[in-house]
Order: sequence, then structure tokens, then C-alpha cells
Amino acid sequence: MRLLILKANDKYLRFRDNGPELTSIEKASVYSLEKVSEVREKVTFLKNQGYTDVEIKQLTITEEHFEDGRETSIKRA
Repeated sequence: MRLLILKANDKYLRFRDNGPELTSIEKASVYSLEKVSEVREKVTFLKNQGYTDVEIKQLTITEEHFEDGRETSIKRA
């Protein structure tokens, strides 16, 4: 899975009803690749608000089995 995220320097951006805020990657807003036009509009908005060094980044997420020696799933009987 590939998602888009906005990064400003060493922080990420989260968009809320009251506007954008700088945050950690765990709380950042993410967008599907189909929303690239919307993301580009957000970059323009941020630059007009005085943000600097804003970049569109791509996150690549892979799903793998998690193993820590303990039960990690529930199976049907």
C-alpha cells in the first residue's frame, strides 16, 4: 500500500477543522495516491500560510506476520 503524507522539516502535518498542525508521523494525515491533486492544493495553502520546506512524501506500507513468541491471532474452531 502506498500513501501520501506531508512533511515540513523533521515534522509531519495533520489537518484538523481548525487548521494544520505539526506532529509526529503517527498522528499525521495520510492520503491515497488518487488524492494527489488535493495534496498539492494543501502544499500551496501551507506555503501561503508561511510554512517552509514542505514536501510530499510517499509512505509504503507492507503487511507481514508479527511474531513475538506469544499468541498473535485468534482462529476459528
